[in-house]
Amino acid sequence: MGEKKNLDSSLMNFIEPVQASQDFFINREIIKLVKIELKGFESFFELVGLDENTKKESRIILSDARRLPAALGGFHGDYPGGLFDHTLLVVNYANFICSTLKDTSWLKKVILTAICHDFGKIQYYGFKLDLNDRKIKIHINDADAVRLELTSKFKVSGKDRHVENGIAIIKKYLSKHTQLFDDDMYQAIAFHHGSWSKYHPQKFNKLASLIHVADMIASQILKI
Repeated sequence: MGEKKNLDSSLMNFIEPVQASQDFFINREIIKLVKIELKGFESFFELVGLDENTKKESRIILSDARRLPAALGGFHGDYPGGLFDHTLLVVNYANFICSTLKDTSWLKKVILTAICHDFGKIQYYGFKLDLNDRKIKIHINDADAVRLELTSKFKVSGKDRHVENGIAIIKKYLSKHTQLFDDDMYQAIAFHHGSWSKYHPQKFNKLASLIHVADMIASQILKI
């Protein structure tokens, strides 16, 4: 969600690598905040049937998230690894919500979209905080290409680097993205911010709505 433009806290806290679990929450206090069964990323990789190479690629992307905040300036997940924790919490709630529905045929899409919904922050904060040895880097031309694709495909106007960088990361670093992701999922990533979405007219699909609800629970209620 939104960040303050003037960052009054020291950025040095976010530059050094964080020693944390590869799979589960870095901030273990999160476990005390909820009653749902919480799973790690590896469980979700298995649940959606990712092959070994895609698992490896996903771990590389998430390894940068383990060292970055979800937001700054006192907003949600404002700590090293907050982006990793926020993402995992959104995945858990998206999975939980979808699992309560009679139709769970779209559960794989729900989980994959939730995993990738904030990939754009890896590029944004990795660059802004000058993260050491970051593995994930997107060129502005790649983000521009995604913006042109989104605006043309969905007949919208606007610009959102958060979204465009995220989809560019999917296309660059997940070699099987054409098999794993479809337009429905890209539309959900583009509009997962709900009324804060920067593309107009706003075109929410049911996947975007579900991810938005999970995102709001994690960021606005649990402050992760």
